[in-house]
Amino acid sequence: MSLRILHSLPDGLLSCTPATLKNVLSDGSLICLKGDRPAPLFLSCLLHGNETSSFYAVIKLLQNVSRLPRSLMIFFGNVTAASQALRQMPNGPDFNRIWAGGMTQEERMASEVLDFARGQELWASIDMHNNTGDNPYYACINKRDHPTLGLASLFSDKMLFFEEPRQTQSIAFSKFCTSVTLECGKSGDQLGVTLLVHYLEKVLTLESLEEINLSGDKVSAFQTVSRILLPPSLEVDFAFNDSSSSQLSFLPELESYNFQVIKKGTFLAKLPGPFSTECHLQVLDNSGGDLTNKYFRRRQNNLVVENDFIPAMLTKDVRVAKDDCLGYILQKLSNGKS
Repeated sequence: MSLRILHSLPDGLLSCTPATLKNVLSDGSLICLKGDRPAPLFLSCLLHGNETSSFYAVIKLLQNVSRLPRSLMIFFGNVTAASQALRQMPNGPDFNRIWAGGMTQEERMASEVLDFARGQELWASIDMHNNTGDNPYYACINKRDHPTLGLASLFSDKMLFFEEPRQTQSIAFSKFCTSVTLECGKSGDQLGVTLLVHYLEKVLTLESLEEINLSGDKVSAFQTVSRILLPPSLEVDFAFNDSSSSQLSFLPELESYNFQVIKKGTFLAKLPGPFSTECHLQVLDNSGGDLTNKYFRRRQNNLVVENDFIPAMLTKDVRVAKDDCLGYILQKLSNGKS
């Protein structure tokens, strides 16, 4: 696999769906389009093949504009996975975990993208995603300077600062340009697509990111401090049932806690198996330290919250929860600073 660079829209692109895009583009395709302002805006879409808001927003954007106010570079990631409505191909890599170097063909392709992008004097980079669980629309950032906070604030007043996983596209691009990630609700959320199109249209008309008026009192900024992990072999359901055959039976409304405080003493799941001290899940901080006992403990057949915390990206998609994580634990930041 190697980077494919195009300097015009290929025939048929604007009438494609994620399922048919493979007939027009291959994995790792980069389209470079000239605009009135030469410093390009980089857009990254379909790094996860089943997260389609990025694709539909880009197509709608290209249909709407007859003349680009700024040059665009549009990267289409895992086109093969998109054709099968999968996050990633079975036994294949996560295309948002290939940006820190490495020797796989996907990592080498990502390095080609980075090398090419560094030479283009990028203005900014926007990576677009969906969540598998119920979450508000929010932006993820890797720096807390004015241009980054400003670019994020145009999409949402909720921002999530993260430093891990370090292999993400946004972290790699943040080393040489302003870079944000946008989380646009669930895949198929039409309001999320509409909001994203309006956001991109607005960003393209900006002359400078410094001109964005950033009001700190309107920003809710958080930082990821740990991840909640599930072992691959763990049997999980969301029935909150003492008699479940699963090892962990979570509350059915688990996703409703995203960006809300979960209070100490909350019964988050049932543990139907024999009594022990085992919680089954694990909480690791950004350095790999085990914080499970800080946040959870087993009380007979219940998984109980040990300390208040704010989660994000909690998901009931068990496959995603095992491949990536069940969710993140957040720390509130003040005015974009800890």
